[in-house]
Amino acid sequence: MAAEVTDGLASGLVEAPLGQPASAEQLRAYLLRVVPTLLEEDVLPDTSSLDIVLKAAEPQEKKFISDPQERALFVLRTLPPEEEEGDGAGSDATPFKPSYIVDLGLNYYQSARANGVAFLKRGAIVVAGKSIRTQLRVINVSEDSPFETLHSYIKDAVTPLFNSYVQTAKKSGYA
Repeated sequence: MAAEVTDGLASGLVEAPLGQPASAEQLRAYLLRVVPTLLEEDVLPDTSSLDIVLKAAEPQEKKFISDPQERALFVLRTLPPEEEEGDGAGSDATPFKPSYIVDLGLNYYQSARANGVAFLKRGAIVVAGKSIRTQLRVINVSEDSPFETLHSYIKDAVTPLFNSYVQTAKKSGYA
């Protein structure tokens, strides 16, 4: 039975009445799978520091899940200073340990080297009993200028998607 619950948490699916908010543990299990994949460069990243930060951010996670006014949850990861990033760091150098920030919305622009992931709710709340993946949109936020990032998303992702939709709608006679 415990294996079934663990598997359910890992997949983001747990039997619950429809409309009931998901648990912070369900969201945390999803974030622990997705964030390292999107932000880390290592094949098998150490997720212990991310796990600690996510557990400490449980109040923000619960608010994100159940408050219709909270539309986005951000997970930011610091990057090493540019001089430490190269391969010639030497054998005495301690490996860079990233730090993470979990926040509802970005209330300030962080000019330090960081990248992150924004999780946007598709509905008013994140519902238990449905896959977390299907209820969130995911956007990578890089250390580039916010203007460059926005331009890239619109030009390279949204515009082609929109144009394809319009062409398909015209062929189908919907437009």
